Amino acid sequence: RSLIKLSKELEDKLLVIAISLDDKIDPVKKYADSIENELLIAWDEHKSSLPIFNIIRYPETFLIGPDNKIIKQFSGAINWDKEKILKYLK
Repeated sequence: RSLIKLSKELEDKLLVIAISLDDKIDPVKKYADSIENELLIAWDEHKSSLPIFNIIRYPETFLIGPDNKIIKQFSGAINWDKEKILKYLK
């Protein structure tokens, strides 16, 4: 839920897109419903993003700049509403 809070707090500065790698769509829909669709979720049914972004660990987070280049990559779970992270992103 910290990612949802982050997306709301910085909505004028960033767009958060979650990419699900679930094998089936049902868990994705269930999660989207549980968060009342407060986060944009894409389903990568064929996991084609794994080799493209060299993803080796879940979750993987990318900060992408206005020029569409990756600015920063984070591996593993992160508490996105910590003050240190918010300061970094602002």
